[in-house]
Amino acid sequence: MTLEAAGILLDYSKNRVTDETLRLLVQLAEESRLRERIEAMFRGEKINVTENRAVLHVALRAPRGSSILVDGKGTSEALVPHRVFEGNRPTNLLLLDRLTPTALGRLVALYEHDVFTQGAIWGVGSFDQWGVELGKVLAQRVATELESAGEPTLAHDSSTNALIRRYRQARRTVTK
Repeated sequence: MTLEAAGILLDYSKNRVTDETLRLLVQLAEESRLRERIEAMFRGEKINVTENRAVLHVALRAPRGSSILVDGKGTSEALVPHRVFEGNRPTNLLLLDRLTPTALGRLVALYEHDVFTQGAIWGVGSFDQWGVELGKVLAQRVATELESAGEPTLAHDSSTNALIRRYRQARRTVTK
């Protein structure tokens, strides 16, 4: 669980989030009025103080065919390609029987190592904001299908539909 590149050693095995760490993070969020700031972001308020403008993260979460108005203007056509993912593309998915602190730590280390390495090799920004925001949108779309009590009607690409079915089947098996 280590990575060495450019003379830097990253040791992911020593990072632990304890109950105390989590308590302090929640306290920090409350003291900094994080909930209020998130609500302001979704209202389109100018919360980017360095550029005196609204952030556009919420525009990426708008349903297809709608737009978020910021200063009376809708989502730019330049953003549209960043809001679309057709599916049936190569992807990695790891299914675990249980999510334990150890398993979560390993997953985070694996992901960070993979993304960091790709960025170093290809010379790209590893933590692309468009990809992060699109991932949030896609996750919101499938979350209800993953958790619904009844069998949902799936309308994604064949790969995503198969992964959702596999997850639901695994969840039924584990909860029995």
